[in-house]
This record gives sequence, structure tokens and C-alpha cells, in this order.
Amino acid sequence: MADASLDVFRVDIQTGQLQMVSGPHGTGLSRGDMPVITDDGTRVAYRSWVDGADGTSQTGIAVKDMTTGTTLQVAGATGSTPVYYDDLSMSSDGRLVAYMTRPAYGDTFQESIVVQDVQTKRVLFRLDNLDNVHQVQLSGDGKSLLVNDDGLRIVNVANGTSQAIANVHDDNGNTAVSISADGRYVLYAANAGAVVPGASGTDVALVRLDVQTGAVKVVQQASGPPGIYIGTRT
Repeated sequence: MADASLDVFRVDIQTGQLQMVSGPHGTGLSRGDMPVITDDGTRVAYRSWVDGADGTSQTGIAVKDMTTGTTLQVAGATGSTPVYYDDLSMSSDGRLVAYMTRPAYGDTFQESIVVQDVQTKRVLFRLDNLDNVHQVQLSGDGKSLLVNDDGLRIVNVANGTSQAIANVHDDNGNTAVSISADGRYVLYAANAGAVVPGASGTDVALVRLDVQTGAVKVVQQASGPPGIYIGTRT
């Protein structure tokens, strides 16, 4: 907008209609980024930013119902202790959100992973005292959580059990990951030399893992890290 702040918009590809999701400016939810949208496009979750009187900014998680225009502040953005939020994802029906959070300031940056009910704000799952969390993604059905913290693991949201599925640590400490809507397939980028016979150590392989059977399929081999996403159908 005019003040150069970050904003979130939803565009209807068929009609070209553009709607502002975050804001309006001057309100408690005046800025936003990191948006995710439900399969039917009716709910948008985003990281909200609030500027305090002391000049500092606090982040939070907001979800807007595009049908009613109602915005719910699900987590953060208020309170005396600034908290940083990252890696936002949402279930396909918009009922649940998942995110990584940690203190915004201080010498200790222990991270937590949270799965939360949007409507009731009840925390369904929380994992604390983590370090070096690179990515978190909730499956579309809201049952599985893909965590990349120097190794890929699937967490069952209902009971908290964790299953290690791949060692994906690289020299940069990160990789691209994605999980299918039903939680069965995981897509990740790995060193091609580890999965493709004779491949160069500098190449990257895009790998699809069947969590149920353990079957691995190399989808693509490239000379650079790909951006990846698994949609509803895989």
C-alpha cells in the first residue's frame, strides 16, 4: 500500500478480483506476510505484524474468513513478550494451523512447533525445546506434521509419536520439503550422489518418499535446489 508495508491479497484467477486480506492499515492487524490458503479459497492464514508504541514489532498468526470478512488472531501479536513466528501452514479445510515459534529477543532461541485449532485457539500439539528447525508443514488432512530439523520426521498430531524418515542435512543446514494432503508422500531435495548412482556430489535430486511402504522415487535431478510442493493429488 502507500506506506510500503507488506500486505496479503487474494486474487480470483477467473474474475481477476483482488481482495486485501491483511489490514486495514492503522488497525491491530495492519501488516501481513507468509500467506497460505484453503483448498476452496475461503480462508487465508498469514503472519500478522503489529507495531508497538516503542517502535518494536510483534508477530502473530491471523486467519481471515473471506466469506464473512472476520479475522481471528489465533496466536501472538499482543502481550508484553515479543514472539517470532515462522513456517506457517494450514489444513485444507482451514480448521488447523501449524507454525514454528521462538522468543524474538534474548540469548536463548529455543524453538517450539505448534498445531492449533483456529476457531477455539486450543493447542492440539506442541513440541518444545527444539533447535535448528528449518521447516514445518501440516498435511492437508491435519493429521501429520512434517518436520525438518537436520533430518526429516513425520509427527502424528493426535498422539505425538514421531517417525524419522530421512536424513536430509546438507552443508547449508536446510532443504526443500513438502507433504501430500493425506500425509502418505513426502517430497524432499537431497544430494543426488546419495540416491542416484554416479551422480555428481553438487547435483540435487528431487525425491518422493512413500511413508507407508518406504519406496523412494527420484522425480528430478538438477544442478540447483528446486522449489517444491505436493498438491492434493500426488
